[in-house]
This record gives sequence, C-alpha cells and structure tokens, in this order.
Amino acid sequence: MAFEPSIAVLDSCILYPFHLRNIIVQAAVDRLVEAHWTDEIHDEWMRNLMVQVPAIPLERLQVTRQLMNSALPTATIRGYEEHIPRVTLLVLLRHKFIRAVEARQHGHRGKRLTRASMMRRRTVAIEFGT
Repeated sequence: MAFEPSIAVLDSCILYPFHLRNIIVQAAVDRLVEAHWTDEIHDEWMRNLMVQVPAIPLERLQVTRQLMNSALPTATIRGYEEHIPRVTLLVLLRHKFIRAVEARQHGHRGKRLTRASMMRRRTVAIEFGT
C-alpha cells in the first residue's frame, strides 16, 4: 500500500509564525503532507506579520510568498469563492471549509473517512454534487 499524504489547507495561523511555516512547507516539499493555501491566506499572514513586526518590509514577505509558491506550485487553491454563498456555517469558518472542498474537487487526494472514524473524530462529511 502506497503512502498518500494527508491534504492540509494551511491557514494564516500556520504560515505565521515562520518556524511553523518552515516545518510544514518542508514537510510538503518532502511529500509528507499535501499543503494548500489561497492568495487570501497569504495576504492574511503577511498583514498580521506586518502589524506585529513593522520593521519587516513588505517586499521581503512577497519574496517569501513567491518562494513558497515556487516550491509548491500546485498549492494555491483558486475558484473557491463562488461556493461560499451556498454554505451555511459560521461566517468565520465557511471560507476555510470551502477551500478544503475546492482542493478535493480539483483532484487533490484525500482519505475517505468511514462512519465510525468520523464519529470518533466528530467530523462531518459533506458531499457536493458537480
């Protein structure tokens, strides 16, 4: 049985602080995890970092973003925005959920959970028709 890395949509809280970002991105480069993000997530971690550490120039953060996108060229999720109005979750969570769905719909592998494992994890599976 071949190893299939888990899919992870990395939110801004993972991409900043930089130590955690470096570890997770390296794990994705090594194919231990299939990492994804959006341009919105990039904007959010960069904005948060500039508020916390104003001495870091925006240009330096843009270089980091470009390096991440170059290292993992299939990581950026696009096209999820059109699904947001159709999902009724807490407004603060629905865009994150839709990003994960969009990653799966674009052929990114993921593990299908059994009912028993979903109950143990208290996970809800939602199937979207195409």
